[in-house]
Amino acid sequence: MPDRRRTAKTKFRFGPPSAEERAAFLRSAEFVRLEDALPVLAMTAEQAQAHAAAGSLICFTLEPGELYVPAFWVDKSNDRTSLELVCRTLGSLPPGVKYHFFVTGRGTLQDLTPLQALRAGRIEDVLQMARAEASD
Repeated sequence: MPDRRRTAKTKFRFGPPSAEERAAFLRSAEFVRLEDALPVLAMTAEQAQAHAAAGSLICFTLEPGELYVPAFWVDKSNDRTSLELVCRTLGSLPPGVKYHFFVTGRGTLQDLTPLQALRAGRIEDVLQMARAEASD
């Protein structure tokens, strides 16, 4: 069976990422270290971790003590209350699934991502999709 890991010719692969791929992804511009995000989030590290444990914040751990949140979480053009509501609606899904939910275009949203739909004020449409995603 051929190895489906990333190569120079492909942008994706099947299966879980290697440790190096995960580190590169989390250290990309799409994510922010939690400690750098705390002033924008207006919370302490303990509060942020409690929000993540409650399911209302997407948080990735790279190494012990090295936590990352999606950059869109600290983008002031996004309503964080809506993000948290959608995140809680997604329930106990893993952080990677929640992140993918927010950034992947959906046909039911005219190919907008849920993040773009939230910016357009379509909270109910996004919540409906989140409920369906959580129930699968």
